[in-house]
Amino acid sequence: MTTRSLARMIQLCSLLAVATAIALGGGIARVAAAAQPADVQMCHVTGNGSFHMISVDGHADQAHRAHGDGRPGESVPGSTTLVFDAECQQVLRPVAPSLLACPCWNTYTQASLLSLLTSGQTTPFCAKSALHVALTPNNGATALFVTSGFCMLKANGQSVALSLTAANTNTCMAEATALVPSISWCPQ
Repeated sequence: MTTRSLARMIQLCSLLAVATAIALGGGIARVAAAAQPADVQMCHVTGNGSFHMISVDGHADQAHRAHGDGRPGESVPGSTTLVFDAECQQVLRPVAPSLLACPCWNTYTQASLLSLLTSGQTTPFCAKSALHVALTPNNGATALFVTSGFCMLKANGQSVALSLTAANTNTCMAEATALVPSISWCPQ
């Protein structure tokens, strides 16, 4: 190796060392900047108990929570029934719709069962009395039926048909009857 080659290699290594130091230094600065929490929106409690939106440094989040502030979408501190909406108004916590109780359609909510029965109408059929309810929107491809001691739901290529106790018969009749007023093709 010549002296000239050695000098060139030392020069290149020095440039590489400087570039590495700059990259690491810049990388460290970027990592430190990324670790800084961003500003967050808080529902800030005022002296009269009302709330309004403020923006606080992420480091101050816990301090604000400690004196009764919260974030939009979270529970109002001290309440099990209220949440903050997007504008920090206190609103009732949304309640998820519950599943129906009849064992033939207990995987549906009333809204989802109604949607099933009102979509794809071709030749709808509705029959109801004190003793039975029969609903089919499309020549029997989808069908709901309940009578004393028996219920059936046919939907999406599957059928559920069950014998019912007297208590289940009453539950199924009540749920099926409750659907009828919302079905346009079913006479009231």
